[in-house]
Amino acid sequence: MDCDYYNFLRGSRSATNSYRGEYMTQYSWAEVTRSALRQQANVQKTASIPSYYVPPTGF
Repeated sequence: MDCDYYNFLRGSRSATNSYRGEYMTQYSWAEVTRSALRQQANVQKTASIPSYYVPPTGF
C-alpha cells in the first residue's frame, strides 16, 4: 500500500516536500496531529540542509 501519510512518517523526502500543512483541517480535534506533522516537516527539511550552508545576506 502506498500512503503519503505513512511515507511522510517514514521520512520520505518527496512526501515531506509535498506536505503543505493540510491535514483534516475541517476537524478541530486533528490540530494536535497537524501541529506534530508541521514540526516533523520542519525538522526533516532542516536536516536536509548541509551544515556548511550559509544563507546569503544583504537582501
